[in-house]
Amino acid sequence: MQESSENSDPNKSEEIEPELPTTIPQPLSLKISSKFSNDSRLPYYYPPSTDNIGQYEYGTFDPDEMSEIENKLNCSMRQDQSSIYQRYRYYNRLFNSSENFRSKSCPEAILRIPNHVIPWYFILPKVSVPAFEIEEKGKQSSIVTIFAIWNMMMGTSLLCLPWAYHQAGLIGGCLLTLLMTAICFFTASLVIRVPQIISVEIEEFTDLCSMLLGNVAHKISQISSMSILAGGAIVYWVLMSNFLRHIISFVYQVEFLNMTIGLNSSSVVCNTITNVSELTDTRYNHFMNELDWIVPVALVVVIGPITCLPSVSFFLRFNIIGTLSVFYLLAFSTFKAYNWSFFHLSLDPKSIYYVPLFDWNFPAYTGVLSLAMFIHNCLTTLMKTQKNPQHNQRDLAIAYVLVSSTYLFISTVIYISFPLDKNCIKDNFLDNFESNDLFAFITRLFLLLQVFSLFPLLVYMVRIQVLQLFRDPITGEISYRLIRIILLNMFLLLAGCLFAAFYPQIGTIIRYCGSFSGMILIFVLPIMTFIKARILNERPLGKPALAFLFFLIGLGIANFIAQFFVHN
Repeated sequence: MQESSENSDPNKSEEIEPELPTTIPQPLSLKISSKFSNDSRLPYYYPPSTDNIGQYEYGTFDPDEMSEIENKLNCSMRQDQSSIYQRYRYYNRLFNSSENFRSKSCPEAILRIPNHVIPWYFILPKVSVPAFEIEEKGKQSSIVTIFAIWNMMMGTSLLCLPWAYHQAGLIGGCLLTLLMTAICFFTASLVIRVPQIISVEIEEFTDLCSMLLGNVAHKISQISSMSILAGGAIVYWVLMSNFLRHIISFVYQVEFLNMTIGLNSSSVVCNTITNVSELTDTRYNHFMNELDWIVPVALVVVIGPITCLPSVSFFLRFNIIGTLSVFYLLAFSTFKAYNWSFFHLSLDPKSIYYVPLFDWNFPAYTGVLSLAMFIHNCLTTLMKTQKNPQHNQRDLAIAYVLVSSTYLFISTVIYISFPLDKNCIKDNFLDNFESNDLFAFITRLFLLLQVFSLFPLLVYMVRIQVLQLFRDPITGEISYRLIRIILLNMFLLLAGCLFAAFYPQIGTIIRYCGSFSGMILIFVLPIMTFIKARILNERPLGKPALAFLFFLIGLGIANFIAQFFVHN
């Protein structure tokens, strides 16, 4: 740096020009290390306007190249960075005008700006450098993308779909499935289109909400995501308790009561499954009563420590179990329907096989479908690795067609072929099979392994979402204190135990969580971000389009409110 021989009035426009390096500097990412020192800092590039401080990407130092939309979106960020730039100039003036520096009577580190005051990305080379090209790795084909979307939407909602379908009626359930598929696909496509409209790249949908709608929308989207994850964790806990209880009951009946294994593939019951085995031996009833507290304690002892692990990536290896369990559940449903002779339908209200064409309880089905077809906050991550981004809309449409076909298949097959009164269908249709049913036992064992491997992941994701709400506003760091992790995990496990003991109705839990979170993440936020993006792009929507979009928002709100008027 050249010495300053004139007085150092900070209002002067004259600046100390740094010496240009004789060679083009290496990329910044190669210079940053744990031993980064003040002396290794590159010369600072003075932009022509402080309004654009810190807004340059590598290799693009001309403010005129920035789009108008980017300027609008980053107004507040530029103000913060401009103040940081002024702070840099203040330190720079102090350093270059100090008498000690001029006389060389002390080391040059005196009054040099500390590293913590200015972020590393403010120190840019004055010479032009080519934009860094990152090699694209791990790009996935359209088939992989379609299967990934289908696999992520296949969950425990499958078990309550026959019950939920019955709430809407034979024709009503089919029409509502098609309607919800169309609406969810439309709003999901908006999530993909919005970043393209404003020419930005985002990591998550919540970041897009923050960028376009502000911090309040970001917090609301986070809370909605947490409610879905927390609701899913509670449903998983209820299912684990249910499956483990039936598995223990099966082993106890076969080993200690010498009960014959049920091979009657057409056997089905209407009453609660834990009460169907009315044995004369009082030992069974006593044992089943003890299971009411043995099962929750066993689950807490086994799963509690696992949920406190700092990383649960080990359980990601068992994701294949979820895919296999879906195919097995489809095969199990088809096998049972075949043994039930497929069709048990009647339009006569007096018949035991009476099937209504439409039922005013249909909001229960739309609430379940809101969760079953929700993938909006994961789409940007999934599509980011797409080999052919121009096919995103097509792949998303194909995935939703496959999802709705799967849901319709398992719903209608069980619903139409069920050989008893349709009101007997449970919100977990496995409860319609006896504990000693061998095929049901295998299904429960399979699903228990799946749910057991996914539950720690759900708890981990809830923990991350909750702790992000309390990140340090200055440093942005998240404090992962062990006591916070333990308390949060204890709260989730306690909630799961209470629901499993006093309200194990997974259909009701799913429809409330799905309708509330879907109202925000399926209907409101995707549509509002799309409207705001069109305004920023100076292509506002016309009145008919706006009326249609706000009508969809009204449907989402009505779907949530209607859940309180559903009678079980």
